[in-house]
Amino acid sequence: RKLSPINKRVLAFILVPAWVKSPRQDLINALGDSQSQRLFNPLITHNINNPESDAIYNRLNALGFRNNIDDQVSVIYVPSYLNGNDGIFNMIYYDLLPGFDMTLFPSYYEPWGYTPLESIAFSVPTVTTNLAGFGQWVLSTCGNDVAKCGVKVVERNDSNYADTVRGVEKAVVNIYSMKETEVRKLRKNALATAKLATWEKFIVYYNTAYQAALEAAQQRVEAPETI
Repeated sequence: RKLSPINKRVLAFILVPAWVKSPRQDLINALGDSQSQRLFNPLITHNINNPESDAIYNRLNALGFRNNIDDQVSVIYVPSYLNGNDGIFNMIYYDLLPGFDMTLFPSYYEPWGYTPLESIAFSVPTVTTNLAGFGQWVLSTCGNDVAKCGVKVVERNDSNYADTVRGVEKAVVNIYSMKETEVRKLRKNALATAKLATWEKFIVYYNTAYQAALEAAQQRVEAPETI
């Protein structure tokens, strides 16, 4: 599918656990045989229960993704937990993460959102939204300059779905259009941002919150409500 406005081939992985039945044996065989034929269905890595009810799998098919050899954009759906024993990758998520050029977490709601923070901790630039606590922290800490902090925050609300999609698309195109020197700096800045969110930096806020809770509890004990 010639969907990419940049002069690069894009391989997107959707790493979202679903109701997995088993790793695909035909894929296992193909991985061990360089002369193997094209897979009947190259979109998904594992067999899943009730595929007709899986929203991601059905959406990929509806959009016409086929992962043909000349497609500029290909998508691989990985519906299994990456715990090192999934049968295909047999690697944990944190060993695979550094191999990505970027990650996308366009959350509709996250109190904090550790996945984009984990991404930049491995020097992998990421995209999140203003509906994630992490996104709000990035906006207040270093603004919304992806080149500066390795994170792009896309605005999302109840009524701007199309704008959110375009925002994510623009972020992807921007990062993939960068020169190699810019990418190296981007990854370095992503790691620097992650270091601003370490436990030693954030524990002061936990201490403040616990102290406020203890003082409030003490006040209730000392001045109980009267009936």
